[in-house]
Amino acid sequence: MREKSCGFARSVIISLSFMEEVRTHEQGIEFRDSAVEAERVIPGAREWDRHKLYNAANLYYFRTAWDSERQRKYKVARVGGCVMYDADRLRDVGAFNFWKHPPPEYSGEDVLAQLHLLKRYGGFGIIPSGVYHQELPTTVQDRRFDLPKLVYSKGIKPRSLYGRDWSAAG
Repeated sequence: MREKSCGFARSVIISLSFMEEVRTHEQGIEFRDSAVEAERVIPGAREWDRHKLYNAANLYYFRTAWDSERQRKYKVARVGGCVMYDADRLRDVGAFNFWKHPPPEYSGEDVLAQLHLLKRYGGFGIIPSGVYHQELPTTVQDRRFDLPKLVYSKGIKPRSLYGRDWSAAG
């Protein structure tokens, strides 16, 4: 990751229970054959659709057709699960210091930090992954306060998240 001078790297988590559910319409991948660059990715933008690649077992099909000895980078949107952050760069964009401010029902704090890292430093995914989902039930039941969607739909500046009154959000 330091070699690529970016904010994070990730391996997608594959859900094996979806092996029989082939979703070719969600398997678009943009390989990153050049240097990792910063880019602005926001909910609703064309680049945001990259997150569909992480659904179900989508990346498993790339794994089966791929040389497991040769890793390849690809462009990402929001990412979850198995992520390595450059700690200095994460702190530089505010890290997760907004955690104490949104309502307890919020979701997407990891995504919000990743979008800030993507914008300033870039990030990438790696295939083949080799990471598999435990498929336990989610602990996030209420997703009305989706931080990335709230922030980008309301034009909130990243630094203003700290100390913000979230009672009217959502």
